[in-house]
Amino acid sequence: MTNLVSLFILVAVGALLRRVAIPDAHQVRGLGLFVYYAALPALVAHKMAFLDLGVAMPWGMIAAYLASMAGAVVLTYLLSLAVRGMASDRRHVLLLAAMAPNVGYVGLPIVLSAFGDRAVLPGIIIVLIENVITVGAMTAVLGSHARKDTHPPSAAQVAKTIATSPLIAASLIGTAISLSGLPKPALIFGPMELLAQAAIPVALIVLGASLPLRWRLADLAFAWPAMVGKLLLQPAVFLLVALLLAVPEFDRTVGLINVACPAAINLFLVSNRYQVQQDVVATLVLMTTLGSVATMTALLWMAGL
Repeated sequence: MTNLVSLFILVAVGALLRRVAIPDAHQVRGLGLFVYYAALPALVAHKMAFLDLGVAMPWGMIAAYLASMAGAVVLTYLLSLAVRGMASDRRHVLLLAAMAPNVGYVGLPIVLSAFGDRAVLPGIIIVLIENVITVGAMTAVLGSHARKDTHPPSAAQVAKTIATSPLIAASLIGTAISLSGLPKPALIFGPMELLAQAAIPVALIVLGASLPLRWRLADLAFAWPAMVGKLLLQPAVFLLVALLLAVPEFDRTVGLINVACPAAINLFLVSNRYQVQQDVVATLVLMTTLGSVATMTALLWMAGL
């Protein structure tokens, strides 16, 4: 529980720095690029390179995670039908927010801080699922609603976005190193470890600095189905399926913590890129981040952490 409090304090520090010390959005973007292209890939590659890949793959957790994504979409869609006059682009934003937890900037740091290297394999697998499925879905769906002066992405561009993800490349490189059995020279892995150590604190500070603190009360009337879907329904579906599949307790806990994360900050970035429902997305990201403090605290308490 102390680890969780410390991590959310770093998010708050990032939000404070954004308002006091680094008001320039380009500086925040620079920090974000460092995390996305250097620190997090170094963390993933380093952890995978030293991981014993002889351990069993958490197939049950993977199945439950995928089921939770699908369940969150279906249930959030049904909830959204209760909101009259909802445009299709707004409904699609809600569905994306409900299925896409912020696993890279919140979930992975929390499970690694709570469980150490034991959480590397399930934690990174979840990050890869999110990079392949949700990043592609965000790009394709929001791109299809782009303004007329913004060209929607082609299928090839969506595939390129997924294939060129630095986290996917880092996981493949780390896995290849681990399987090869080659020596790991300190000249290479020493600097990589230093970058990896910076990943979690800097990622959380960047998350706080990137949070869109603007929100409108009127947007809550449209955003609430996704907030319920993200913070309550997706974890509930994951837990139900995990119990039905008899997923081991550790894998179940790691997966549950990740699905309970707030809506992905990437959704806000992609919505800004294509100029689609930015105000609603801003409200969703901010409110689910604040709400996740309570939901994730409860989950860690139930897990005895």
